[in-house]
Amino acid sequence: MKLTASGAGPLGILGKLLRAATPIASLRQQQGRARLVASVRRTRRAWRARPVLVAITLAAVEAAALFMVMRVREGSAEGTPLAWHVENGAAGARGYVSVPVTASTARLVFGDGSDVALSPGSRGRVTGTTSAGARVVLEHGRARVHVQPPDHAQWLIVAGPFAVRVEETESLVAWSAEAETLDVWMRSGRVQVSGPMLGDALSLAPGQHVRARLGDGTVQIGEEDLPSSVDLGSEPCAAR
Repeated sequence: MKLTASGAGPLGILGKLLRAATPIASLRQQQGRARLVASVRRTRRAWRARPVLVAITLAAVEAAALFMVMRVREGSAEGTPLAWHVENGAAGARGYVSVPVTASTARLVFGDGSDVALSPGSRGRVTGTTSAGARVVLEHGRARVHVQPPDHAQWLIVAGPFAVRVEETESLVAWSAEAETLDVWMRSGRVQVSGPMLGDALSLAPGQHVRARLGDGTVQIGEEDLPSSVDLGSEPCAAR
């Protein structure tokens, strides 16, 4: 006997008999079970595809982050002023920093990695920054200056009527407002000092020290490494 799938054939008749013998609830359960199986299969397919989607999303986020970093660097190169903050101290109005005699050294840290460390008893102000440096006024005390070596660095330490232009260097600048005396010790890099009795640009070589006293109009230049401490009222070391 030939079996066919048509409704009029033996298989069709058998199907009708089975459906008629199966309770309605069982058919609904089977249909619900079929829908559940289909849903689980769809969920599994979605989870299998998720690692690819996550990888694509992360790649897009990383690309966006890289783009933002590049834009920030471009902005800095085009003239965005350096950000700065004070470590072991606080900046007051208009960038004023005063370090008590009994306190520890306060560091002015700039966005390019450069820093100016004000010793206890020192007073200073950050009066402006550019993308290539800053202008710091040393009203009294000592400032140990460490400048990173970018191209066209523009760092200026103003002490009384004197100006110390700093480039790629580690140096120490001391200014006594009472004695009207400037000291600059040079460890490395390039420094130019200008002001009364010094002309427009006195260049210091590594290891040199200059002292300029307004009271008696004297200037002394010698060879001396950066001291660990400075007595602003002491006499200068003999020039060599």
